[in-house]
Amino acid sequence: MFAKSLCLAIVLAACGSNGRQIVDPAPIVGERSVTIAAGKLVELNLDVPVSTLVAAVPIDPIEVAFEASDVLAWNIHVHPESGAPEVVQEGMHAVGVILHTPGRPGPISLLWENRGAAPITVTLRVMSLPAGTTGEWYPAP
Repeated sequence: MFAKSLCLAIVLAACGSNGRQIVDPAPIVGERSVTIAAGKLVELNLDVPVSTLVAAVPIDPIEVAFEASDVLAWNIHVHPESGAPEVVQEGMHAVGVILHTPGRPGPISLLWENRGAAPITVTLRVMSLPAGTTGEWYPAP
């Protein structure tokens, strides 16, 4: 069972779409298990559309639960048009839920990093995304 906890982010320069193809969100919502080698990461890169944030109705948050075999460094960060990525939340946990309601459109990334010496297996469950959000996993499944 996934325990709920809010966590915050660590900025890594190699995030965002970086010219990679953005795909339909259908394959993103759901569950993914991955083994992260020591010193490596897995990242969910999203693009929140402008139309989502100008609607007169509340938007769905980004909600991703995770459960790992050991502690991972994780973060959620945004990519402003100019400047370095900005950390929104970060933490060091083996189990948790990242919950974030975007305050602006554009690229936003969720990242899990293995800072240990041994591989760590993590199950990631994307439970909610704002309407119209597209994205991709890195590395791709």
